[in-house]
Amino acid sequence: MEFNLKEGMLGHVETIVSEKNTAMAFASGGVEVFATPMMIGMMEKASLSAVDSFLPEGYATVGTQVNVSHISATPLGMKVWAKAELIKIKGKALTFKVEAF
Repeated sequence: MEFNLKEGMLGHVETIVSEKNTAMAFASGGVEVFATPMMIGMMEKASLSAVDSFLPEGYATVGTQVNVSHISATPLGMKVWAKAELIKIKGKALTFKVEAF
């Protein structure tokens, strides 16, 4: 099985903060700002988007470790995005540098 992956591959996803992806909707806070669980999900989706089209049929990425700081609140109606860069390949283990804004 060939994986055509290389370090430096990039992924990007974005969304608008709505009532369905707020801290209140996830019961992770009492305000209508972008929820940390949604931010982490976006970061994982950005990582997958960096490599997905290069994986064999039936393969995907799975997050196994997350080290994240959510340092700013983003209110309803604002755009948020995440970008990911594949920085290390060790066998089937992939390491990404991911940022959200």
